[in-house]
Amino acid sequence: MIAVYWDDLDLREDEGKVYYLQLDPDTFIIQYEAVYQFNSNASPADERLTCQAILKSSGEVILQYKSVPTTEYYLVGMQNDELNQGVTVASNSSQITNQMGVRILPPAEASWLELSSGSGTSLPSLTSDITLTFDPATVPFN
Repeated sequence: MIAVYWDDLDLREDEGKVYYLQLDPDTFIIQYEAVYQFNSNASPADERLTCQAILKSSGEVILQYKSVPTTEYYLVGMQNDELNQGVTVASNSSQITNQMGVRILPPAEASWLELSSGSGTSLPSLTSDITLTFDPATVPFN
């Protein structure tokens, strides 16, 4: 499951649109254009969601946000079919902003980057040390 912007979105009355395109054999794009959030009746244009999910056959996912509502009640992330592995990019926060992009790579594609811990939480008033190891010799440039 890919949560591009998991919230109650409203596509009634032709206000917002969803488009999709098979760009090439390896790239599928889904675009949400000027979509309202449910129960935001008089939402101005800048309070609508416009974003894209670009899905690559390699497992890479690119999320691009042109405009996002100011709400903090949404989720962005991914989860596998077994519901036992996933990644949360943003949850009930203002981390996703206008003109922002997020690139999610499958683990084999990100072998040049290593974290000391694969997951964890920290309370807002506390900190946790995480070691990030970056090996530039193995970065795939293209």
